[in-house]
Amino acid sequence: ALAYADDLVLLSGSWAGMAVNLRILERFLEHTGLDIKIKKCGGFFLRAPNQIVTVNHCADWSIHSIPIPWIGETQSYRYLGVDVSPKRGILPFDPRKEILPLLRKISKAPLKPTQKVKMLLTYGILRVVYGADMSLVGTVGLRRVDLEIRNAVKSWLHLSPSTADGLFYSAKVDGGLGLPRLEKQIAICQVKRWCKMMQAKDAKCKVLAPALLPKAEIAKRWKVATEVEVEGSLQASLATTDPAVIGRKWRVSEFERWCGLRCQGRGLATFARDPISNNWLGDPWGLHESDYILALQLRSSTVSTLTTLSRGRRRNTTCRACGRGWEGIIHVVSQCRSFKKNRMANHNNICRLLSIIGRTLGWEVKREKRITCPLLGTAVPDLILIKNGRGLVVDVAICYEVKPATLRRRAESKVNKYDKFAPSICNTFCLTGVKTYGFVLGARGKWYEGNSEVLSEMGLPRSRKKALAKLFSARAIRGTTSILKVFKK
Repeated sequence: ALAYADDLVLLSGSWAGMAVNLRILERFLEHTGLDIKIKKCGGFFLRAPNQIVTVNHCADWSIHSIPIPWIGETQSYRYLGVDVSPKRGILPFDPRKEILPLLRKISKAPLKPTQKVKMLLTYGILRVVYGADMSLVGTVGLRRVDLEIRNAVKSWLHLSPSTADGLFYSAKVDGGLGLPRLEKQIAICQVKRWCKMMQAKDAKCKVLAPALLPKAEIAKRWKVATEVEVEGSLQASLATTDPAVIGRKWRVSEFERWCGLRCQGRGLATFARDPISNNWLGDPWGLHESDYILALQLRSSTVSTLTTLSRGRRRNTTCRACGRGWEGIIHVVSQCRSFKKNRMANHNNICRLLSIIGRTLGWEVKREKRITCPLLGTAVPDLILIKNGRGLVVDVAICYEVKPATLRRRAESKVNKYDKFAPSICNTFCLTGVKTYGFVLGARGKWYEGNSEVLSEMGLPRSRKKALAKLFSARAIRGTTSILKVFKK
């Protein structure tokens, strides 16, 4: 078996003290069976007699009688992704120079778009975070890195260059991709660390902290991390502010700005804090890559329709498919006559899935049964479920989420429509009671919470409700993307 113990640093206040530390290290290696690669090691010794700093003016250190290489005054040693110089400390770090080769390699890799994004999040960005943090890279430099990352992700996911930043930086629970924004998060990490230093329980650390803080940078980083100017003494603010609250809501701010956009923010408030409707963003199970990409365009309202392409210009936006109405996303998905059969197929797929669930739970399922009442006329609910003398009337609808109340109103209209036919349904099927529901889904994957009541009435176990809700959400999205694929042909 092989074991690696990397990135070990030894510190001492004198040459003799370091020699003692190295003897301790030798004994540790003997007891554990580990070894040292002396060529990968390095050390330096600073002394300042008469205020003149000298470097390495001393005898060699050694491990097992092998001399340790010296790091000269003009040399540096790479440690945890940053270059450290004996005199200058941590050297300036260029995160853009570091990230660009990584982005090019990921772009060339034979991976799916979602896999490229996952690789960037898991491995790529982490390669530059520590160096950017420790070397105090400026806000402008970090902003450039964020721009390169956004452009790469847009290219991989075939998103429009005009796609709002909110899609990338909003939390996944709010409908974003949850990418890190280095301009923000590096500053947040730094301010949190400085707060912890100023509030350290160790007395010596607390006394030394003010001298170790980069005074020229604190105010800038504080403003970026907290989005407010510091009031009073900055050191006093660091000593009294709870590190846990710093930068806690920056993703919420990104989402709110996204929602505030006139075109791309339409209907986004519907998806706030909704882990079910937004589950597909982090786990695209049930969606092909093409569906995932179109779903992102749907969520950000950047599907290439005439209305989208004509923003800010006076052009004819009449629908090319049906010749009626303006060619916008809502029209194509919900109203265009040319795609009526596709919408019906999506609707029927949801009904079919509900029917399967009902039969599995022991219900007798009636699909599109005509119910006639002399006074009210005829109604054709999508599903009538019968079990033990009671019935459930469920009518399915898929509509575009324009406002938070859109799905609720559609569900209420379904209930109001079929409630009137409850006595006729009871008489037709010899039932003691009937409950009516609207089972409503959003075209962009919104799960209406009232649907959970339908699943509960059907007797679905609580453990399965959440999983099925995610499945229905993904099915609704696939139905919409299938329309868009036909539209784009």
